[in-house]
Amino acid sequence: DLVKRIRLRQVKTGEESALEVAGIFVSIGLKPNTDYLKGILPLDVTGHIITDEKMKTKIPGIFAAGDIRHNSARQIITAAGDGATAAIYAEKFISK
Repeated sequence: DLVKRIRLRQVKTGEESALEVAGIFVSIGLKPNTDYLKGILPLDVTGHIITDEKMKTKIPGIFAAGDIRHNSARQIITAAGDGATAAIYAEKFISK
């Protein structure tokens, strides 16, 4: 009963509109914010970081986990699992 309408703004054109709703589900975005990594880490065509199954990137000691990673399921539970995997292998890397 709290949300009845949302106001939308198209980011490219600035056009504004309103939409009657019964509720909302927030999604931050589908495009990862990885432009700053171009030429540093391998990215797929959509901008996600390419890792192996241990969350390692091509640069030793750099790991990526969660939604930013190529082939991620883009779910909270799998992102948490990715984070745990990355932490385990990062600790092993540091302990060498």
